[in-house]
Amino acid sequence: MDYSIYINGCCMLALSKELSFATKQDVIDALLFTQLAADEEFPDEPNGLDWFEAYKSILYECGWVYDRQNVTTGTFTSMAEKTFSLREAFATVFENNLDSEQATVLLAVLDKVAALPDKMNLEQIFRQQAALNVKGMKRIRACIGVVNERGSLNSASVFFDTRGSVGRLFTGREFAFSDLHGAVNAYFYTARFNAGIYGEYRADTVQWLGARRQSEHLEIASLTI
Repeated sequence: MDYSIYINGCCMLALSKELSFATKQDVIDALLFTQLAADEEFPDEPNGLDWFEAYKSILYECGWVYDRQNVTTGTFTSMAEKTFSLREAFATVFENNLDSEQATVLLAVLDKVAALPDKMNLEQIFRQQAALNVKGMKRIRACIGVVNERGSLNSASVFFDTRGSVGRLFTGREFAFSDLHGAVNAYFYTARFNAGIYGEYRADTVQWLGARRQSEHLEIASLTI
């Protein structure tokens, strides 16, 4: 399977190249709108439980029909290890929610993005949405989503609060468990896209996004699995 990869808000998003250009753009718009609209509703608690409830409601209104959902707190903890990376946190989420083949695809998206050259400034673009100042802490939130040729989405998010500087998120950054404030939280869901439902809101969504809208032509990498 061949995928196009995008940075879309705080999400590393891979879309099957078998999707039409129009469907790719609709998916990119709907997912970005959902994140930003939920952020607007809960600016002081992005990715909290109330935020996620708003996210689910908005995503449903944008034409996504949920198949499965899982919200967990304290998913990634360790008494033996002192540090962890985003990749390790995602791997734990995938292990609990996906078969090995599906998990391989989502981790490959993160690895592909991490391997891209620094000159693309992807870290800076991603950090604007993925490393937030919340209550004197750095809230790290990141999402990996993969949409297959049938319009089915597997999406996993992790978020946590940490002290100190963040540094690079894609590679080379180890977060100390001792610096965490609270637990590492994870959201996982699968959903199917209904372009007919979204069509009723397409024009309003595009207008609302304005200059923040991403283009399906702005593919940052390709992935073949």
